[in-house]
Amino acid sequence: MNGIFDSSSLNQLRAELIRHPVFHSVTTLPRLQVFMEHHVYPVWDFMSLLKWLQQAFAPHGSPWLPDGDGDICRFVNEIVTEEESDQALHGSDTSYISHFDMYRQSMNEIGADIEGINRFIDCVIASGLDNGLTSRVVPKPARQFMKSTFEVIETGQAHRVAAAFALGREDIVPAMFKALLAEIKILEA
Repeated sequence: MNGIFDSSSLNQLRAELIRHPVFHSVTTLPRLQVFMEHHVYPVWDFMSLLKWLQQAFAPHGSPWLPDGDGDICRFVNEIVTEEESDQALHGSDTSYISHFDMYRQSMNEIGADIEGINRFIDCVIASGLDNGLTSRVVPKPARQFMKSTFEVIETGQAHRVAAAFALGREDIVPAMFKALLAEIKILEA
């Protein structure tokens, strides 16, 4: 074994995921609203994977201590910077915004309900992650998805968290949105 993972073994699963009926059912504004009201939770938990990786490969704190591989540290920090403080959309009140907050703004623009995700975040802040993950305000599929994400994080194994992030999110999301945009007849985004 050479230590290199051949991701082509996931091609069939990736193709099945992109053909999932949900991506072909988002054809009206109400359906898009429901989709976003569910998908906002994976958008949030994506950041939890990323922040775990940042702590593992680019630890921070005071006093600062040199640690790790500079290339990996830079790579992870660049992703964090983009995800936490990307350039805001034209007309925003701020110059930079997280992708999560941009997603919630988009939800507002199309009339999707953001009360559920906001209550979830408030619950996590006030009562902790475990209470947030069992909150009935979160749709059941989103709760199940996030629980599986945090099971991976709780292993403390960097290769598993990195695989969930890279192969389960970064690699899938562009194709997922391409399928959604094609279904609603938007050719460029």
